[in-house]
Amino acid sequence: MNSTEQVPVWEPRDTVNECTVSLAEMFPDKELFVFYHKGQRDSYTALTLYTLAGRFADRLRRHGFQRQDVIANTLPNSPERVITDLGIILAGCITMNLQHLLVDGSDLYHTARKSGCKCVIMSDNEQCPTWQLLKPYIAGDTDNFITSISIDHTPEMTSSIVVTRNRTGPRKPLLEDLTNSDEEVFVDKVSPSDLAVIFCTSGSTGYSKLVPRTHADTVNCLLMRDVAWYRKTYGQTVKITMYSDRLLGWIGGFSFYSTVAAVTRVLKDSYTLDESTTSQDFWDAVTNEDCTFAIMAPLEVEKRITHITSSGGVFPKKLKYIIVIGQPNTKEQVKKMFLLSESVVVAYGSTEVSSIAGITVQGI
Repeated sequence: MNSTEQVPVWEPRDTVNECTVSLAEMFPDKELFVFYHKGQRDSYTALTLYTLAGRFADRLRRHGFQRQDVIANTLPNSPERVITDLGIILAGCITMNLQHLLVDGSDLYHTARKSGCKCVIMSDNEQCPTWQLLKPYIAGDTDNFITSISIDHTPEMTSSIVVTRNRTGPRKPLLEDLTNSDEEVFVDKVSPSDLAVIFCTSGSTGYSKLVPRTHADTVNCLLMRDVAWYRKTYGQTVKITMYSDRLLGWIGGFSFYSTVAAVTRVLKDSYTLDESTTSQDFWDAVTNEDCTFAIMAPLEVEKRITHITSSGGVFPKKLKYIIVIGQPNTKEQVKKMFLLSESVVVAYGSTEVSSIAGITVQGI
């Protein structure tokens, strides 16, 4: 399907859980996430997300987690991150991004303790700093879905879920295990006023602050204004495909666009923490998926442009628009962006209030 084909207009429901169920019923084959890693394409439809995340939710509830329990997620951008975040929410629990920036882990411990976090999800990738920090505290058998963990700094965080892609180790790869499982799909009947996610600020002025968001906040998130604006500008029934490598744990990169607004999102699979992906890989993904817009930081856009111009390459078909966030922009940087896009949206926001201000530039 290309961006000019007509598609049914999707109207979000009252909660993330209702959105997930309705999308799976109405548009089961609609691709919501398309991951790329070293040229390999890996897509996830509305029905696949519902099934895998619902089975993960069932496991959480069968292992004793209750509605509104906080479960921290440390996984990088990956299918596993999308499935576990959504599964936590479908279980009626609260997903929280848990970042580890300080060497001693004091920021991670502070956030976990302050939130009353019951469980942490982490990768067993030896390159992952969170795994290196926390694995000495694992007290149980890592073969099991739930592994006991004991840390004096975080007395309420007594459980961990260790995710792997290693087929030769004691644990099964999570997505493979969920796909082949005959477990039930569980979706809790939550209220719009129930919490769905806790965001954390960057920590640039000290320890991260916690910013809780309800299902109503999520469904009516200010990010949805972008989708409404796009449909008003380019047509109510035009397919929207977005490229964004923004971190899934941050408000500017969370999966709202796809799980609530039914926007197809294209991004890099960063599970292995392999930074060998090139700008050409990015352009190949944008071109192959016929992306209509992208969300990027200004320096990231400049890097992509420099790659093409320095290698004598040809720019792909222009995006409808680029949303640039996260860093200040110079006039010269914005000028260059028109090599890639018909319009540039310069946005400013914060974790606490999402979008604060923005301007759409048609040309300089």
